[in-house]
This record gives sequence, structure tokens and C-alpha cells, in this order.
Amino acid sequence: MHAGQQPGDNPGMLPRRRLAPLALGLAALPGGVRAQTARERIEANVQAVLPRLQADNLTRVLGANARAVLVFPRVTQGGLILGIQGGEGALVEAGQVTGLYRVAGVSLGAVVGFQRCGLAIFLMTERALAQFRGSRGWDVGLEARLVGGNAGLSDSTTLGTLVGPAYAITFDEQGLLLSLALEGMKVSPIDEA
Repeated sequence: MHAGQQPGDNPGMLPRRRLAPLALGLAALPGGVRAQTARERIEANVQAVLPRLQADNLTRVLGANARAVLVFPRVTQGGLILGIQGGEGALVEAGQVTGLYRVAGVSLGAVVGFQRCGLAIFLMTERALAQFRGSRGWDVGLEARLVGGNAGLSDSTTLGTLVGPAYAITFDEQGLLLSLALEGMKVSPIDEA
């Protein structure tokens, strides 16, 4: 028996009398200690990105005129010959999250590297929003026109020069991905049941 050890204490483990205050302290934390749900995690990531989109001239104008915006804070893409990409996000209408979505895609061709970026898809018309809601899998390449990433946006681009039902813009690019490939991306709802 070591100094300070009580009969019945197991060496290498905290004595029960020392665990009681720890357990009481954890129970007293506001809201208790719990894991974040997928919805809470996705919503927090989307809400963190919205101020950055508001700071850019083009995305601020698009956002002010869009019926809704799909925001995917982090889309990961990469591969060698066959590329894959995916991410989770949400549909935001009037500043409120109205649904959770997943984007997934495949590239076939000359694909080398790894990249992370954000993706915002601005649904500009009621018809575009209705078509999006009415589909179980929405093809980004066919339905939304890619305007450009941070480097592809110019100060002369305004809403007057953009006429269409939906626009996709990438942002916060990190990494390097070289791609001369056929690509396709689908947006589909995340079932929360």
C-alpha cells in the first residue's frame, strides 16, 4: 500500500472519493456535456461562412437578389485519373437554414492532386428554387453556371452581366488540383431520420 492509499483503492485508478467531485462538476456545466448533432455542425459551419460571402462584392449582390443559396463550406476533391469530390452544406433562405444537403461528384480524365474549397450556389429565381426542391438529385453542371473562384471574379462583373437561374461560385481554395476531365456533381438532401 502506497502513502495516501486507502484500503480497497486500486493502484493506477482514481479512488471513488476523488471521482465524485469531478462527476458533480461535469453535471453542473450549462447544458451538460453532449455531442454536437450533424445538423448543428453543418449549420454552424454554414453560418461561419455567410459573413465571408457578404464581404465579397459579387456574392453580396448575388445573395441580395437570390431566392436562396446553397452553401457548402468545405468541398474536398482529389484523385489520380479518377477524381472524387464531396461535402455537406445547407440551403439558406432569408438567412435561415431550411434544409441540409450533400454534394458529391466524380471526375474522369487527367486528374491529379487534392483541393478543398467552399461552394455557394445562388438560386436566382422562384422557378430555379422550385426545380431544386422538386428534385431528389440536382446536377450542378447542368443547372448552375460556374461564375468563378476568388481569382476568377472581376470588379466589372455585376448582376447586370449575370443573367441566369443559378450561379455556382467557389471560394477559400486550398491545395492544388490539376484537372482536364469530364466532371459531374450532384446535390441531394441529407435524410435526417
